[in-house]
Amino acid sequence: MALYGFGHSGFFSVVSPTVAEYFGMQSHGALFGIILFFGTIGGAIGPILGGMVFDYSGNYDSAFITLAVLMALGLILVLTLPKTKPQLLRQTEKAQFISRVRAASKRSLMKSNLSSGSSMGRSSFTAQAI
Repeated sequence: MALYGFGHSGFFSVVSPTVAEYFGMQSHGALFGIILFFGTIGGAIGPILGGMVFDYSGNYDSAFITLAVLMALGLILVLTLPKTKPQLLRQTEKAQFISRVRAASKRSLMKSNLSSGSSMGRSSFTAQAI
């Protein structure tokens, strides 16, 4: 049972960041929900199918062999996934995003200074005139 828990926690530790890396954070919630949905369906149907295989053949050998073949196929598919962007490129994108945010906040600050500065100028002029 501890081995299963170790493997299951490893799955969640790897899948979530992988989904985020390949598809971005904007679609992460929806995609991770789809993954969990199909995992739940597999967890519900798998034991029933395994029991049917046992009823038909008298042992679980063919069920475990089928699962081993499917796992090997999944591993092959994962190994053929395209490589993600290098870390340097991601850092460049992050720097570009930060500079866009800074520029937008600077424009916003300038607008607020212009609007508040003009009223301050009038009030100080009025105070000097009195």
